[in-house]
Amino acid sequence: MFYKVFFIMLLLLIFGQFLPRVTVAGLWLGIDDILPLLSLPLIFFFYASQRKYIGPSYNLVLPLFIFVVVFGFYGILQGMEYLSLLRFPTELWQYLKRAICFLIAAITMYHLPLKKKILVVNVLLGASFLCLFIGILQLFNIELVTSIYGRSDAQISNAMHNSANQRVYSITGHSISWGGMSLFIFYAAVALLTLRLTLQQNLQIKNKQTLFLMLIFFILCLVNVISSGSRGAMIAFVVSFTLYLLLLSFRIGAKSIFVLPLICCFLLVVGYVGSTQFDEKFAFILYRFEALGESAGGGRDLQVLNGLALLSSWYEWPMGVSNAVQRSFNSSWGIESEPFNILVNYGFIGFSLIYSSILIILLKLRKFFLKGENATFEKQVTYDSIFCGVFGYLLFSLGFFYFAELIVGVYSWLVYGVLVGAGLAMRNEVME
Repeated sequence: MFYKVFFIMLLLLIFGQFLPRVTVAGLWLGIDDILPLLSLPLIFFFYASQRKYIGPSYNLVLPLFIFVVVFGFYGILQGMEYLSLLRFPTELWQYLKRAICFLIAAITMYHLPLKKKILVVNVLLGASFLCLFIGILQLFNIELVTSIYGRSDAQISNAMHNSANQRVYSITGHSISWGGMSLFIFYAAVALLTLRLTLQQNLQIKNKQTLFLMLIFFILCLVNVISSGSRGAMIAFVVSFTLYLLLLSFRIGAKSIFVLPLICCFLLVVGYVGSTQFDEKFAFILYRFEALGESAGGGRDLQVLNGLALLSSWYEWPMGVSNAVQRSFNSSWGIESEPFNILVNYGFIGFSLIYSSILIILLKLRKFFLKGENATFEKQVTYDSIFCGVFGYLLFSLGFFYFAELIVGVYSWLVYGVLVGAGLAMRNEVME
């Protein structure tokens, strides 16, 4: 019973991100808010009813649960102390819903039969492709797919430009946010495609289109990252992809002497075509990077310095000053360098709890896909891909938000859940 409900919820979460959000009682809500809220008691009863459970454990995201409970109470006290207001830290819901969505995906993927596991992977790949395709459609000024997702009139106006200054945002409604998500989609797609290859081997199914699909995803992601105009996403993509090529060279071995030059030549051709055929867009990107240096990161340096100045007492460094206090005395939209935003809001303790959740998931994936005698080349590429995706997304978050992303924040956590659930299922089958 639980697994059927979780399966339906997972499909709804995957496609729910395409539905525009609605405002209810002053709150901006989407499917990824409503479903995790409804499933919270279901998750609790699921684990409470399992005396001996060998599937995905809630311990994988336990740091996030501890973080929400501790800073939920402490945030209320901080609001009363600093602002003389009784204010509940509602932003903590963003962290809680990520943990819930991860568990839904992991539990579902673990318990599904093999063919349905492949179905979930295909559905997630299809949804990822559709996100990229919507971004491409916005390049052609299709008003319906542009206006329906815009977060503000300014974002819609930038997306409807008929010049090189156009900045698309797909389903995220914000061009910077879309740049970071586009970056991650590439690595998630490669990880899911290689995971599908591993699953299909058990059914003796051969898929000769995998490399072609990887190339399509790379091109679409590259176009979307550039079209978003996000400088942070472009930098993170270049750095993470360089790391990715290095990791692949170790996996391929001696063959990399022939493979890597081909990849580099392909990238040079893409760069040449882009700079010659789309010279106005190229000039716009150069202008934005010049402006980045002149404005010291778009004013983010002042946000960081003013935020750190709020940590004036020794007891504020361990626990921060709360999100409400930081937004009242510094930046009303948050410090647009997320590691510093988390440090100022929640201190070293909150910082450690939040980022340890990502570390635990990566270590668990490493155990599933890199360790043991059955660590095939496909499994190694799966892990390297998701590792570089996480690395790139966190690098991108130095200039924007990842954990605090409102619209598409659960996408990556669904990918983590699918990979963890599938990896654990494959490992347990081998052990049996």
